[in-house]
Amino acid sequence: GDKVETQPVNTDGNGKLPEADTGIKNLGDLPEGTHASWGDGAQDLVDKMKPGETKNIPATVEFPDGSTKEVEIPVHKTSQAEEYGDKVETQPVNTDGNGKLPEADTGIKNLGDLPEGTHASWGDGAQDLVDKMKPGE
Repeated sequence: GDKVETQPVNTDGNGKLPEADTGIKNLGDLPEGTHASWGDGAQDLVDKMKPGETKNIPATVEFPDGSTKEVEIPVHKTSQAEEYGDKVETQPVNTDGNGKLPEADTGIKNLGDLPEGTHASWGDGAQDLVDKMKPGE
């Protein structure tokens, strides 16, 4: 019969699986009405994965005549850094009168648009770099 070709899929930033059909590369070449569904416990398997990890997750392809084929679809668990990383907007911050850095979160313009619990922190040596700056710089 027709060979089923799988392709990698990504979860959303919350780790939810997309429709299993998205993991069948050649769905359009298979008989009309062919449909894929995730195997039992597929979401649980994904829930146990680390963000950024990829694993083969079982799925079943059902053909219009009722016959089925078991396949594995590579699922990449999208991390929140992958999902939101390029959406982070920074903004200038000012030190206090003693040249001390404010909370790094104040430098993230759209912190409220990012997942709840997102925080920024200064990198190693940030305060040292600031200490070497001239006032007004």
